[in-house]
Amino acid sequence: MGGQATANEAVSQALCVVQKNTAIKEEFYNVADVESSSVFSTDEGQKTYSYLAPTETVLAVDANYDQNDTIGAFTNSASAGFASNGPGYLQLPQPDYTGQCNDQNYVSFENNQAPQSCARTLSGDVNTFMAQCEEQFSVSRYVTNLYIATAANSLASNGNTPLASTVPITLSAVFFEDYLTGTVTDVTATYTANGCTTTAYLNGATPSAVCGFSAAQTETELLTYPAFCQGLVKAVYYTVTHATTTDAAITSVTATVTLSDVPMELSAAAPITVTQTFGSRFYSSDPTEQTSDNGNLIRRERSGNPGYLLGKPVLYGQLSGTVVNEYVAGFTVPTAMAAYDSANPTAFGKSVCPTAATVAGGSEAAVQFGYDLTSGCSVSLNRSALIDLCCAGSGACSGVVGASYESTYSDVTTGLPWFYAFTQGYVGIYGDADPLDAAQWSSMTYNVPSDTRTWNALTSTCSNMFNGLEIQFLVAATGSRTNPQNKIISSVATVTTGDWVMKVPVDDAVSTQTFPLAITVSFVFQDESDLRDYIVPAPPVLFKVPFDVFYPFLSSAPPRYASSINVVVLVVAVMGAWFAL
Repeated sequence: MGGQATANEAVSQALCVVQKNTAIKEEFYNVADVESSSVFSTDEGQKTYSYLAPTETVLAVDANYDQNDTIGAFTNSASAGFASNGPGYLQLPQPDYTGQCNDQNYVSFENNQAPQSCARTLSGDVNTFMAQCEEQFSVSRYVTNLYIATAANSLASNGNTPLASTVPITLSAVFFEDYLTGTVTDVTATYTANGCTTTAYLNGATPSAVCGFSAAQTETELLTYPAFCQGLVKAVYYTVTHATTTDAAITSVTATVTLSDVPMELSAAAPITVTQTFGSRFYSSDPTEQTSDNGNLIRRERSGNPGYLLGKPVLYGQLSGTVVNEYVAGFTVPTAMAAYDSANPTAFGKSVCPTAATVAGGSEAAVQFGYDLTSGCSVSLNRSALIDLCCAGSGACSGVVGASYESTYSDVTTGLPWFYAFTQGYVGIYGDADPLDAAQWSSMTYNVPSDTRTWNALTSTCSNMFNGLEIQFLVAATGSRTNPQNKIISSVATVTTGDWVMKVPVDDAVSTQTFPLAITVSFVFQDESDLRDYIVPAPPVLFKVPFDVFYPFLSSAPPRYASSINVVVLVVAVMGAWFAL
């Protein structure tokens, strides 16, 4: 059949026209008229986001102090009257990542803060120095001119807060640290009796004799500088006491301060850096916390009742017989930032590993329960220094016969870097572990691998170098699932090793390479699969009765081995019949 070819031929010669059948020919934008700039105050003229910093929103708070609440703070001066202290809250300066003091940190209610140090730099300009002395470093800024809100909602942002709604911060103790000798003296009585303040003196001026506590040689040297600051604040430690009522109102705030007399540096290019230390603690006014009737001779911080609370210090101490000498700050690890040392000011704020001479004065960071932490430092070594660090105290290290290897960064007897100066101790099982009962504490396991450090000159490699300290806490929830109590059931500190490869050319004895040392702290929480159901005990078996107790309802007694269920049914039947009468 030839029909298919004929059909193809007909189609190939046909002209096909396609027409889109729609009522809309095209789409056009509406005419946009010119509008006034007021359009930018409406949604039509706004992006869904903004490049500007967000505005601060003041949230309404109730009168009750709760944990983590910030605490309102005020000043009372002749010029400004009773007003906010600036940020409106009690400040607790803490170090930033450079080690400098960050004033945007605040005391939070019922969160004890272990003392931490930070640095401030005094200006080399006379006028600026004097202003810093009497403002930024003054006792009045941190203590004597501060008033604390008794209620959580007594804030400057909430309107006019009367002076009667605050309590003043009072000095509980004053210590003086001599600028040259470092000697610390208790000057509380003299300082408070004479109403001493922080004062700046120019060269030639006569400083206060009753408020000057420096040694004679220090006082003489201070007067040779263009200016010096008398009574400069070096440390502040707040103690906040609150009521046991529902509102937990603050009833008193005291402060222990350390002062010093510090000069202005003669060279403006090398100003003096001052280390300051700040901390806080909270106590309840409940007298039971102060009694010694039950052996509570010393106030101590609890991290839970009984289970650990997140963010609280991990209890730690050393075993002494049947008791534990508990550390005030709890479990701590060395921090990455070196503390300020006038003998080595260039190391300040840098993650430089401690040496044998500086390890005792290194900074420490308290480990907070439930929060993982990492810390570390670095050592810059040339080839010979790396060999010394690799081989110090290592019997497996090969080298020149009779060579004596020693490194300032490690213990020559163990080879462990000073940064890993770890003291094995005991961990509080619960957050309220009693130091007078060693059974409430568990020993932390300390694992140090065998020292097999070796130096390979061909590959410029130090094998099995101690390069890490890993600390782990295993946490289990106990008690009811609706109110779990955290318990530390195991803890371990393990030193790790690795290979350090020197990449500096062999013939280069000057260039250095940086090697890291690390510390990690981690909390491992057990899986909830270990939960078990609480099964209520079965009710007691019915009491036994004589076999003829139901006479005359039954003409013959049932067998002694009769099922107890029949007795129960019969009793129910009899009782039903009785009440039906």
